Amino acid sequence: LSQIIDSYMVRGILLFFFLTVLVCASLFVILTLFDLTDDIARNRVPWSNVVAYLWYLLPQIIVFILPICTLVAILVHFSILEKSRQIVAFKAGGVSQFRLAIPALLLAAIFSALNFYLQENVLPYCNQRQDSLRNIIKGRSKTARPERKWIMGKQNRIFNYQNFNGTSNTFSGLTIYEWEKENYRLVRRMVAQKASWTGGDKWLLESGWERNYTGTSSAYSPFAGDKLVLPLKEEPDYFRSEIFDPKESSKMSYTELEEHIDVMERSGYDVIDLKVSLYK
Repeated sequence: LSQIIDSYMVRGILLFFFLTVLVCASLFVILTLFDLTDDIARNRVPWSNVVAYLWYLLPQIIVFILPICTLVAILVHFSILEKSRQIVAFKAGGVSQFRLAIPALLLAAIFSALNFYLQENVLPYCNQRQDSLRNIIKGRSKTARPERKWIMGKQNRIFNYQNFNGTSNTFSGLTIYEWEKENYRLVRRMVAQKASWTGGDKWLLESGWERNYTGTSSAYSPFAGDKLVLPLKEEPDYFRSEIFDPKESSKMSYTELEEHIDVMERSGYDVIDLKVSLYK
């Protein structure tokens, strides 16, 4: 009898679980396509790239929706049992509500293990791939390496940094390369431990130095007063991740993220956001 009850409960929960996953995943895909439609048309992106992007995005969608889909499936199944008086029938047969909840708890434990497996073994690779494809669709250039980010600026600059906090609009470990467009020659390099946006087109670089390559020799000079106000066309929105962009922490396994946090923390950078992602 117990096996029959367990099988009945599992089948009912799984039915509503897969229906909920299908609906939620479809909504995510539709919203993502709406968000990228203009970029796909403007940059003439082949549909093969779009399909590949959605394929590598799928594990991230599953990780997002799996907890809520599990909850909804269990609640809907038990609500239907209650509405159709099946709970009363089970009680009359000597089966308590606590006994009926055991299959739901086991399924929740299995889905939790699946979620952890996806985050630890599948997401790091898939998120790096889908981030690269998304940047192609968006018409911008980035690297897939999560420890350091390279972004081409609006003008003749390349930005390389360890972390960008979109809440406080600050960089950690920023390096800026300026080059001549005519002959692609490096003319200036600036390195700062921290950089923060002060409003308008001004960025404040702290604890760093710059080196000019315009003359016959490369002149090295620390920032005057340990600070440098630099006008840049790129505002924080240029570096801030969009709602569908994967976080850099999601491109690393637990061990890789832990080591990355340790390196940044020993370097004196703010790692609160990364620690929150690690514990989540």
